[in-house]
Amino acid sequence: TCSIDSASLNTTLSFGNLAKNSILSLAAIGDTNAQLTKPFNIKLVDCPNGTPISVKFDGDPTYFDGNVQGYRDNKTANQVNIAAMVFDADSGAKVLPKQFVSKGVAIEGVNDLKYNISLTRYATSAVVTNAGDFSMAINYTMSYE
Repeated sequence: TCSIDSASLNTTLSFGNLAKNSILSLAAIGDTNAQLTKPFNIKLVDCPNGTPISVKFDGDPTYFDGNVQGYRDNKTANQVNIAAMVFDADSGAKVLPKQFVSKGVAIEGVNDLKYNISLTRYATSAVVTNAGDFSMAINYTMSYE
């Protein structure tokens, strides 16, 4: 099997300071844009050739949002109205949480699995969008078949 490079074990993505309007300007729940998207890689090393690789993303079920198929901020007292979604960087397809998704087969040596984390809002009316800090934890599980 492959090994996960130590730099890929714990990764923090910072979106810096975002204008409140960057979220409010999204037309619908689940919409995103380039300003609200950051690349994220999982680097695998020492892979044998031809090993099938699958990845599953999940997080705290308390913060799972079925409308956006992602995870809400976990500082809900701030009501920042932000959720994070995972997309496959190669295909652009949304990676649905809680299920293994194939990333193909490994090539011998190093393999970079490329994803994008995109922010969206998870409500348009019932939840107030306020300025504030936000954070969410998204975990991944690897499967080598």
